[in-house]
Amino acid sequence: MDGVAFEGGKADDFPLKLGSGQFIPGFEDQIVGHSIGDEFDVNVTFPEEYQMEEYAGKPATFKVKLNGINMTELPEIDDDLIKDTTEFDTIEEWKNDIRTKLEAQAESRAAGQFENYLMQQIIDTAEGVIPKCMFDRRIDQLINDFSRSLKQQGMSVDIYLQYTGMDMDSFRETFQERAENEVKLRLALEKIAELENLAPSEEDIDNGLKDVAAANNLSVEDVKKRIDMETYITDLKVVKAVDFVKENAVVDNTIDPEKSEESEEE
Repeated sequence: MDGVAFEGGKADDFPLKLGSGQFIPGFEDQIVGHSIGDEFDVNVTFPEEYQMEEYAGKPATFKVKLNGINMTELPEIDDDLIKDTTEFDTIEEWKNDIRTKLEAQAESRAAGQFENYLMQQIIDTAEGVIPKCMFDRRIDQLINDFSRSLKQQGMSVDIYLQYTGMDMDSFRETFQERAENEVKLRLALEKIAELENLAPSEEDIDNGLKDVAAANNLSVEDVKKRIDMETYITDLKVVKAVDFVKENAVVDNTIDPEKSEESEEE
């Protein structure tokens, strides 16, 4: 740069993949067309928004030697390759399997995004006076969960606070928004379950208890003794409320989200 070598500008035997965009724009383009053993200059200008401000917008020259050229040669995809490398006999079977899996992933992702959107709508539109102690209690629960996670990593909350430079008040503040949203959503869903008379069947209750028992290697009776059945049944009601909201939500795909936002601002 200005005839002087600058810090960080040198690398030996660096494997640069053309098209990767690893280097400054224009660098790779000037590699193309050269042969092994060629020594040449690459003239580029650092972007205006470069992370190192002292280099931003400045021209630079790199002295380059091309030590080698490699390329990837992929085998032809045919039925024989598919038989040798997969559980399928033909390309068509293999492609259909990929298509099915991608569609399932897309549907699952879309369903998750749709549910998250609906739950956020409930949080944003829920009205009512909620005692601060409910938020504080939820923060305590979240901190306890976080503490258990830290213990599994051989760390405590006190050590975590030292590393992050936070005190307990600022640490609790990081959970505030999440706690408020979760409490609002829970209360709203409980109210929906109440208004719509949503309740789990005996079969729902038994199946859920069996799943918990199997997961913890316990009997159903042991599970009943160890959990608060009233809270457990309320949890099942909340699940039914979520399903109810998803089933009854009216989606208008004719609305342009950007125009909708503009109209709300106006």
